[in-house]
Amino acid sequence: MAPELTRIESALGSPIRVRRSSGSKMRLVAHLGEIELVLPRRASLLDAAQFAESQIAWMRQRMQEQRAQCRSGGEDFSIQLSEHDVIVLFGQRFQLRYDPQALLVQADDDASVPTLRVGVDTNKTSAAKVRKLLANYAKDRLNALAMQEVKRVADLFGTRMRTLSIRSMTSRWGSLAADNAMSLNFALAFAPLRCIQYVVCHEMAHTLERNHSRRFWAHVARAQPDYKVHHAWMQNQYSYLMHMTDQLLSP
Repeated sequence: MAPELTRIESALGSPIRVRRSSGSKMRLVAHLGEIELVLPRRASLLDAAQFAESQIAWMRQRMQEQRAQCRSGGEDFSIQLSEHDVIVLFGQRFQLRYDPQALLVQADDDASVPTLRVGVDTNKTSAAKVRKLLANYAKDRLNALAMQEVKRVADLFGTRMRTLSIRSMTSRWGSLAADNAMSLNFALAFAPLRCIQYVVCHEMAHTLERNHSRRFWAHVARAQPDYKVHHAWMQNQYSYLMHMTDQLLSP
């Protein structure tokens, strides 16, 4: 780490992680609790420090926004085995109702507000058990919603996706392997449906273009004309989505 970057870290109160890439431009990415400085392979650390120093105001603003997002996340996630427990999934806030007669986790369509019934006895279980049940429910539901969009876009593009997996990721919303095996970030379980559909459209467009060229984005726009709105939302809410994920998947 260059001394100049260490000085900037001290001024921000947050670590700066340097990552080399094959791209031609320097860029900054604000993650939860740290800043990622992405550098072209031939860029010097001195140039990187000068670039980072020119962006201190932006970095401070993004760190403040992330802290605010994490505070708001506290209102969207509460697993205390009480009648006040809530969770936001797929952009919707659910009340949690604990019912030993319920089957694992199921939506209560008869409730006056969006409700998930969790099949546990609060006197005989733990918050960790409830989080695990909710995580399994979120994963299965995310898989089902994503597969619906995969089928729609595959028919539109005339291509196919081989397999779909849901897993935790730190720097991507999704990926598509050379054999068209798709992976989606579990954090999408906390995003609205249209954002999930955007990520699926993005990855399916890679079945036609293995890059981010104009032709690639044209395919994305063909599948989801308003994709830019959802792309921007995902970028702005990164910290919130990752914070919610960490809370649900914590041991």
